[in-house]
Amino acid sequence: DIILEASDGTRFGVSASNLHRFSGAFPAPGFVKADSTAYEVIILHETADVIRLMVQFIHPGVRQPDMWDIENPWQLAEAVEKYMIFPALEVVKARVRSLATKYPIQVFIYAARHGHDDLLPDVEKPIGLADYHSIENPLQLLYAEPPWVIRAFHT
Repeated sequence: DIILEASDGTRFGVSASNLHRFSGAFPAPGFVKADSTAYEVIILHETADVIRLMVQFIHPGVRQPDMWDIENPWQLAEAVEKYMIFPALEVVKARVRSLATKYPIQVFIYAARHGHDDLLPDVEKPIGLADYHSIENPLQLLYAEPPWVIRAFHT
């Protein structure tokens, strides 16, 4: 009874009750149009691939995606946090953690942006973060734009 529309126009039909039950960002079924012949269309900024993966996490009886098959989980990780897709939060975070050695800056940014301080020890040495415990808010480092952040976004 709800349509999620991706940035490219691809549409995904989902149950309002599943969206409400398994995420923290979508309306409760009572707020969806009462007309059973009409569908509520929610336009999202994410790609169809990202929405397809998110929908897999909220449909009971559908096998969840294997996060280790996803080489580039950054867009999915951001979407899962943005829409609070509860069944995906920890498994996506585990996948992000597994990439700490290969992509320490991206993992740091994800951890700082979403309050995952438990990921910071995994990237402390690779990015030369001397003592993250002394930093009140890790996002302060992003605002200061240290050289490793500048390189990550401008290369």
